[in-house]
Amino acid sequence: MSNEDWDKYRDRIIGLGDNSGRKSYYPELQKKIRELEEKNQNLSTFFDNTNDAIIIHNAAGEIIRVNKKAKEFCNFDKSGTIPILMQDLVVFENKTNSYVEISKKILEGESMLFETRLNNTISNTIFFAEISLKRTIWSGTDSIIAIIRDVSQRKKHENDLFKAKEKAEESSRLKSLFLANMSHEIRTPLNSIAGFSQLITDQSIPIDKREQYSQILIENSYHLIEIVEDIIRMSEIDSGISEKNVSTIELSKLLIELHKSFQVNRKNADIELKLSIILEDSFCIDTDKTKLIQIIINLVNNALKFTPKGSVEFGCRIIDKSILFFVKDTGIGINAAHQKIVFNRFWQADQTYSKKYGGTGLGLSITKAYVELLGGKIWFNSIFAKGTEFYFTLPID
Repeated sequence: MSNEDWDKYRDRIIGLGDNSGRKSYYPELQKKIRELEEKNQNLSTFFDNTNDAIIIHNAAGEIIRVNKKAKEFCNFDKSGTIPILMQDLVVFENKTNSYVEISKKILEGESMLFETRLNNTISNTIFFAEISLKRTIWSGTDSIIAIIRDVSQRKKHENDLFKAKEKAEESSRLKSLFLANMSHEIRTPLNSIAGFSQLITDQSIPIDKREQYSQILIENSYHLIEIVEDIIRMSEIDSGISEKNVSTIELSKLLIELHKSFQVNRKNADIELKLSIILEDSFCIDTDKTKLIQIIINLVNNALKFTPKGSVEFGCRIIDKSILFFVKDTGIGINAAHQKIVFNRFWQADQTYSKKYGGTGLGLSITKAYVELLGGKIWFNSIFAKGTEFYFTLPID
């Protein structure tokens, strides 16, 4: 009942009490009036202060009354009226839906509860809402009461949960592929170690052949160690026990030693390995030497692995208050589809070329974790079939 209707009803009751001459009933009527006024006041208070938006409109969608919550997204003109229709607020993704048709069903006695998007005519934005529609009588006319609840946050949480579920499923799938790949990666050097260990003890085999087998045995042993160390490093990162052991490093000397080591150990002589250092010879940096070496080894080995021919260049220079390290190659590059996931662990297990080039798929994930542990950032640029450039920074201070 509107306030105007209630005033008329109250005056009519008082008038009846006076005109009938039944004075004895007058105090009782006053009591009933006070009770009804109190109930009406309580209903008005509830209507205006509920956390849900409430809109009452007629069959044509013309809005008759709104509460305070609804005023947050309904425009009012200077006269206090609402110059919009209910169908202007509701935004259906399915264009076959019509709020006018829905209103007809509500006025015929149906009730509805559904989610849709609403137009905030004040901020000119769209938000998700749950709407409950029921038939009511307002000022003696069939009307519709719409109770509206903003569910934008709930929708966001649902989307976040869905994405987390997809990510978990993808992680589980890649982990399974990783384990399958690891069984292959570990079995390959183990089989070689077991086989060639027997051959080098066979005295009937010429000594030059046995020396060749010994070299293969050594190479496979180192490869197996690398695989196990990658898994251990990743476990240390996950468990949070990987810490910084800071010392002072003469950077030029360290990079020159690494360059010599790469030159000796690289398998492809067709690749030109360059070192570029734009620093003073005695320049020093305080950081974790072991982790810095591992970062550079991972990046350079990656570049050498995926560069059939051409060149690999690594080095560093000062930029602002940081040391910028880089590793550039003219290799196979990274295609656009994989560039967003190269730092994800296990990602290589799902790639067809992992079988050709080998590896655990953990190297770049470990590298990124180490760079961030040392207070730096890492990124890359890559053009498929032309090459890749990795960069990372470490703070000087």
